[in-house]
Amino acid sequence: MDVSVIIVNYNTCELTLQAIASVYEHTQGVDFEIILVDNFSKDATVSEVRNKYPLVKIIENLTNEGFGRANNAGAAIAIGEYIFLLNSDAYITSNALQLFYEYMKANKQVGVVGGELSTGRDFDTVSYGNLPSLLEYFSYLGFKKMYKNYFETKLASGIVNKSSEIKKVGYVNGADMFIRKSVFDAAGGFDKDFFLYFEETELSYRIQQQGFDSMILPSVKIVHLVSFYRDSFATFNYNKHRIYSKSRFMYFQKCNGLLVAYLTNVITALLFVLQGVLGKDKDNYMKKALICLTSHS
Repeated sequence: MDVSVIIVNYNTCELTLQAIASVYEHTQGVDFEIILVDNFSKDATVSEVRNKYPLVKIIENLTNEGFGRANNAGAAIAIGEYIFLLNSDAYITSNALQLFYEYMKANKQVGVVGGELSTGRDFDTVSYGNLPSLLEYFSYLGFKKMYKNYFETKLASGIVNKSSEIKKVGYVNGADMFIRKSVFDAAGGFDKDFFLYFEETELSYRIQQQGFDSMILPSVKIVHLVSFYRDSFATFNYNKHRIYSKSRFMYFQKCNGLLVAYLTNVITALLFVLQGVLGKDKDNYMKKALICLTSHS
C-alpha cells in the first residue's frame, strides 16, 4: 500500500463525506486506503460512511480523543508507506496523493510535506509556519515592525502561502500532513498529552530533531473550510481559549523548557491586556489574560 489516508471525525458528517469523496474522485496512480477515526460522534457519520464507502476502515472511539490521539489510532492500523492526515473539514482538488508521493520518493530527507491551503471563502488561512518561539511572541508587543521581513519569513508561526516556491518550513498545517510513516513511527506519533492545538508543531519539532525536513508544495491546492483564527475565536469561547493556551504552554515546555513556557504565557497575557486598553477587545481581554496565566495548572 502506498498511502493511508487518515480522517478524524467529530460530528462533521457532511464534511467528512465530502473529504472522503474528494480522495476517491481525484486519486490516481497510487494504491491507497482510507481510515476514518470517529471521536464518539453523536451524528450519523459512521453509518453514512459504512453505507456509501464500504471499503473505508473505521475506528470508533468510545470518547472524544482529540486530534493527535485519534490520528495515532489510525496510524496504528495503517499499512501505507506514507500516511496522509486530512482534516474532515478539508478536501483535495487534484491528484494530491500522487503528487505528494512522487515528491517524497524523490526527496528522502523530507519527512513531511503539505500543500497550499485555501478556505474557498473571502479570507485566507495558514498553510505552514515556523516553529513557535519566545522571540515570535516578544515581537508581537510591537517590535516586529522593526524587522518586518525577518519576522514574516523566519519567526511567524502562522503563514498564508503567497508563493509558488517549494520551500522548507518549520511545520505543515495539520489539516494536510503527508508523512513518511517510518518517520512518524520513529518519532512516536503525536504526543498524547495534547488534546487539540499545537500537536502538529510539537510533532514537527521532534521530526526535525531526527534530521528530517518539512516542506510545502504550493502546486498542490487543498481547501480547508474552517479557519481557526477567523471562526473559532470570532466570539469568545472560554473552553477553546483554555485548551489553546494549555497546549501552547505544553508545546513550549516540551520543546524550549519550563521558563520559556511561563514567559510566553506572561507575554501573551500582556498582549491581551494591551488590546483591551487600546479598545480592540474591551469585553474579554481580562478573561483571556487570566486564562493565559492559569491554564498551565
